[in-house]
This record gives sequence, structure tokens and C-alpha cells, in this order.
Amino acid sequence: MKKQFRVAADFDFEYAHNPERMSKYQEHTHASFELFYLMQGSAHFLIHDKIYRISDNTLLIVPPHVVHSIAYFSTAIERTVLHISENAVPDAFLASFKRLASSTLYIPANPSELTALVKHIHAEYQKKPFISEKRIQNLVQGLLSYLLCNASLPSSGLRITHPLINTFLRYIDENYEKNISLQEAAEHFYINRSYLSRLFHHHIGCTYPQYVRDIRFNVAKQLLLQTRSSVTEIANQVGFADSNYFSALFSKCEGSSPRKFRSRLTSCVEKHVGSVGKMG
Repeated sequence: MKKQFRVAADFDFEYAHNPERMSKYQEHTHASFELFYLMQGSAHFLIHDKIYRISDNTLLIVPPHVVHSIAYFSTAIERTVLHISENAVPDAFLASFKRLASSTLYIPANPSELTALVKHIHAEYQKKPFISEKRIQNLVQGLLSYLLCNASLPSSGLRITHPLINTFLRYIDENYEKNISLQEAAEHFYINRSYLSRLFHHHIGCTYPQYVRDIRFNVAKQLLLQTRSSVTEIANQVGFADSNYFSALFSKCEGSSPRKFRSRLTSCVEKHVGSVGKMG
């Protein structure tokens, strides 16, 4: 099932839930911003000479005139694509949104909330030919406002070309909460520790400890926003035995304590989701 609608020249929206026909798209560009939201499925998204491994509830923002493509790998795919011209972005949002788009990939603070915002837009487009352009503008502005509130949840893309590093990344993803040293990891793969360290830094652009820390913090952010677990419980869940050390390191890297992070973004999400809900 695939539906595409257009409101004047400023907005273009597409919803697709068609696992049988979706495989690989050719490289292409758009004159507008593209908001690609994968609600279900797994894929590789190529942009900025990087390959992003994406799965359920992942949002990508593609700036205008940037070459990109996608290859799907799962049998069940559900996604939306929203194109927004630069003219349609409010002046108050434009500079911040351009900075947001430069980072490309985002982890929604609360996937159900983002999905609700997107479905509001989808529902409005389904009213064709009785679509209210003003309402579409209001809904899109609510979505942009929501995304700007969640700008602290970016995730770096990885261009993976080395088979050992690709395998090593999967190993880290499956064991990030465990305190596995680089020496232990090297022994697991029967290779020299120094060689693995140099190879990892060359392909990933950071050290092994930094990469593990970033994964732990990204998971911790999701848990802070999606659960009611305490900071201590979340720290333990992502691999920190000492919650005080976790909080101190989180504050140093993210600019606020875990509790302040949770409070700030939760209130921001509630504010903007509520404003969109009132329009319905």
C-alpha cells in the first residue's frame, strides 16, 4: 500500500507499508528537506558518504540537494517520508533546523509520541481533496518543534567497509553493558590489541572506550525518556556499577545531569505533543 499527496509546492507526504516491493532505491536528491521515518523494519541508508544502519523507530533528516539512497533488509517495512521546502520552515526554526539536518540521524525520545505526530499529518493528507493547507502547516510546525526539542539525541552514522570491524561492531552492540576491555575483545577475535585499536580508530573515528560510552549513553537517554526507572537502575542496566560515576560522566558529556535531561525533554515533548493534540 502506497499513498502520495501534495499540498501546493511546499509539502509532499508519502506513507508506505509494502514489504513485497520495497528493496533498494537508486541514489537521488530532492530540492527540499526530507524527513524519513522508519517505523518498522531494518535498512541501510546511504548519505554523506556514510552508511547508517537503521531499524524500528529511526528518523533521518536529509538536507536539500544531498544524494542519498536506501536498501531494505527486512520483510516487514512501514515508513513515512515528508518533504518540506525551505520556504515552509518558519524563520524562527530555520537556522536550528538546518543544524539539526546536518547531523542526519536521530533516536526519538519517545517513539510512540513521534509516531503520533506523523500519523496526525498522515490522517490530514487522507482527507484529500479537502485538505487544509493551514492545518498541514500547523502540524508540520508542531513536528519541527518536537524535533528541535529532541536535538540532543543524535546518533553518528558509520561507513563500514572492513569485515572484521563490522563483526566487531555487532559484538559491541550485543555486549555494550558488559565491562569488556579492549584486550579481552582482542583475545575474543584472536588478534593483537594494538592492531585492533588502530583499525577501530581508523574506520570508526574514535576509540573503543568512547564508542562504548556513546552507545551506553544513547541507550540511557532512551530509558530516561521512555521508562520510569531510577537513574541508579538505568546506570546498572547500561553497564555502570557506580551510579554517581555514571551521573558525573553523563553531565560532563551531555551538559546536564540525567535527572535534568529527563525533566527537560519530557516536559518539552509533552508541551508540543499536547499542542498538536489540541488541533485535532
